[in-house]
Amino acid sequence: MASRSPHSAFRFADPLRLVLWVVVLIGVVAGVRSASFRWNREQDNRRVEIALDFAELRSLAASEGVPLPEILKQFKAAGATSVAVQEETISGLEDARQIMVLPSNDGMIETRLIGSANNGIPDPLSGRIERALREKTRFTIRAPDAQNGGPIIANQPWSVLRGVGIGLDPGTVELVHAAGLGIVGRVSNWNGVTPRGLAWTLAELKKQGASTVLFSGDEVLGYRGYVAAPKGRTIPPAPDAGGDGAGGERPPDSASPPSPPASGAGGLPESPTTDETLRSLDLFYGALEFGKQKADGQLAKAVPDRVVRVHTIPGSEMLSATVPDAVQRFSLAARERNIRLLFVRLFLDEPDAVPFNTDYVAKVVRALERGNLRTGTAHGYGMLSVGTVPRLLIGFAIGAGFLLLVDAITGVLSGGMGWVMSAGCWVVGIGLVALAASPVAIGVKLAALAAALIFPSLGLLANDLLDKDTAFKAIGRFLFACIVTLFGVACVVGLLADRAFLVKADAFIGIKATLSVPVLLVAIVYALDLRARSGRTFLQAVGENVDRFVRVSRQPLLLWQIVAATAALGLVFVILSRSGNESAVGVSELELKIRAVLDRVFLARPRFKDVFGHAAMVLSLFLFVRTRQRVWALPLFILGVFGQVSLLNTFCHLHTPLAVSLWRAFLGIALGLIIGSVLFALLNRFVLRHAKSGMAGDNP
Repeated sequence: MASRSPHSAFRFADPLRLVLWVVVLIGVVAGVRSASFRWNREQDNRRVEIALDFAELRSLAASEGVPLPEILKQFKAAGATSVAVQEETISGLEDARQIMVLPSNDGMIETRLIGSANNGIPDPLSGRIERALREKTRFTIRAPDAQNGGPIIANQPWSVLRGVGIGLDPGTVELVHAAGLGIVGRVSNWNGVTPRGLAWTLAELKKQGASTVLFSGDEVLGYRGYVAAPKGRTIPPAPDAGGDGAGGERPPDSASPPSPPASGAGGLPESPTTDETLRSLDLFYGALEFGKQKADGQLAKAVPDRVVRVHTIPGSEMLSATVPDAVQRFSLAARERNIRLLFVRLFLDEPDAVPFNTDYVAKVVRALERGNLRTGTAHGYGMLSVGTVPRLLIGFAIGAGFLLLVDAITGVLSGGMGWVMSAGCWVVGIGLVALAASPVAIGVKLAALAAALIFPSLGLLANDLLDKDTAFKAIGRFLFACIVTLFGVACVVGLLADRAFLVKADAFIGIKATLSVPVLLVAIVYALDLRARSGRTFLQAVGENVDRFVRVSRQPLLLWQIVAATAALGLVFVILSRSGNESAVGVSELELKIRAVLDRVFLARPRFKDVFGHAAMVLSLFLFVRTRQRVWALPLFILGVFGQVSLLNTFCHLHTPLAVSLWRAFLGIALGLIIGSVLFALLNRFVLRHAKSGMAGDNP
């Protein structure tokens, strides 16, 4: 039987390609629907808490000669919502001369605590210390004689006892509540922490009105061994955190299993862990952005519904900070990174420090309001997860996208690669579907990574963008590439629409790969002309390039080729190094100032890689239409691929609100089109019109 020509084979495969595109569209719709639930959760959580440090407020009151209650009221009027209060520790009481440490008797290993006047510790402080030691430790405690007083004795050395906290000072709590402010409790881990002790510590915070707990030091409470409950053990969930609506009614978290284990007092297990206690008490955990505390990631993954992300300016940075910079920094953190608790440090060395700092807090509040945020007590995100059926549909879209991408290069759907290659491609496509529908989190994240690699590449390879078209068609193909990339966005966001990603308890994997692999693939296909087409199969194209490589390898290497290759590799290195949240390449002062201006002009600045990548792509397409020379347009075109991968990469930062990412994507495309068009107009006016007629075609 006569074999089909490549041309007829391509036509024969068109219905199959159409079916695959329909499958992609169905999966994209499922992804958009899943993303809409995330959008709703983000819109429900627009409340930002502004917390001040009590120690700083006390210092400010003392230095300015203003009564502390008056200071609290002034900051309340300026817009502050809460005060962060550090728990008192036994060493802190000794430093404040409220207690003294006596030598132990007869060389015994023990610590003896007595009042600062060398008598019994006065009540209620004595009762607080004794109760804390009994509840938080396994120490043997001997209380003072009820009639004659005496020391509190613990059978541990001072080095062990000194770090134990005794809770928040009741007088401080009363002052803060009297000013109408909330409490953010700050407690530390301690040597010999016990499940009973950590549960008692957090319960005391709840009794004193705290809604959020910030852990001091370099460890979260319960480290080690008591941070997260063993798998399979559950407790009755606290009310869900979703919604800013009035009335406080919050639906139960149906993602948590309803059946509790055998439990101790208060519904907690006999040996409760930190995550179980937080959920049982309806307390939120303040996860400090850019902070490095041991086991913070473990705790956040265990209770993503209890996480409130916190941003602050460290004391070392406050020495050189200015009010405008600090205000913008807090505003950006809340608008663009889902920060919901701002721990605002004060400028204590300014003249007239009280009005200066109240005005500073008021400016932070106004900046939040301009970003469509409001102040109030912070809370977590409501229930958010992706069901198996949506993930399955998105998986089919990713698998279909993979088949279309391979076909765009090799023509595999037309039978141009043989049945073995065709079967292998279908197996990989089915495997991507299985990953997306997998109950294992890593499988879903790998499927999302595959979508991020496939769709930007497909958008640029489904058609030959460097074709002899008009400028209007060139722009149409550019926009088509952007749309296909956004299909990938829908798949990534739809698969990972889970609150663990919103609070950065979990993250997208493979950021560097999403920026490098599609660029490399597109560059190879376009530079080597590897695409299968009528009259030439993919294998024939590979053979031609092997022969070409052999010939080129025998030629001498010229200096300009070394310089060009070095410059290209350096540019790629800088782009990849600056990706992610923790860039390996620093940002210059000039760029920081440009970013600040763009933030003020556009509310959320466009990403430079988006804008200049899209501009390079548009310029390359116009240049090819004008000159009909691929050699002039190809370098700019490959540089422009970074615009597409950066467009998708914008949405891989899953802790950034969707509204911000969508706005940035629109700005990047629009500004890229404008800048690319202007650059081409200038190039055409001053260069191309004066070029030799053999190097230029008709004007587009």
